[in-house]
Amino acid sequence: MLNFFIMFLGVVGVCTQIATRKSSEYEKPLTLVGLHYGAMIGIILLSGYSQYSASQSDESYRKASLEIEVLSEASEHFIPVVKSMNELQSKMLTVKSYLSYQSAQDRHPELAEAIDWYKDSSDSHQAELQSAQHSLDRIQSAAAEIIKLNIAHGSLIPLETVEWASETLSIEFSNVESYFDAYAPVGETPKSSVLGYVDRTGKAFGLIMGRLRSATSVLSDDGGI
Repeated sequence: MLNFFIMFLGVVGVCTQIATRKSSEYEKPLTLVGLHYGAMIGIILLSGYSQYSASQSDESYRKASLEIEVLSEASEHFIPVVKSMNELQSKMLTVKSYLSYQSAQDRHPELAEAIDWYKDSSDSHQAELQSAQHSLDRIQSAAAEIIKLNIAHGSLIPLETVEWASETLSIEFSNVESYFDAYAPVGETPKSSVLGYVDRTGKAFGLIMGRLRSATSVLSDDGGI
């Protein structure tokens, strides 16, 4: 629409210029002269606005493109994190058994040699423990990558996502029960700390997905002037 007005004013300017050229200096109607200069000024102003709008649009597109690149990279960690959380939760009985032995050793250091989980556990349980440890490592590796993206690109990563990543990196294997122990007696709910962490994890990646959709809509918008 803006280009149409510029073209219209251009035609008006040409027509008034032709009309004034055909008249002598004393015969030129002031209306034609004013119209001619008005058309020229209008073209200048509209062209300037068009250029400004185009530059603003280009900037929005560049920002949206960067957001899509960064947020897409961050969103790729969602499935691995959820999968690793589920794997860790499924091994929680073995983990709790191991942590009970560790706690007993700490409480009774004089009996440390007699309290050895690895001696008393089966190979399958030891494999489960190792799997659980690797699951936590993968979750924390994903959190570390998100922190790196935040350092490199600042506000493109939602604040709640960064806070989740920082919290995740602070988790020690000795207190994984507070974050991943989904088991609870029949009729009861899991620990509030576990439910809270699951909620924060969902929100952390949900915000990424929301911003990603918003940035994608900018690129898919026709946006032309």
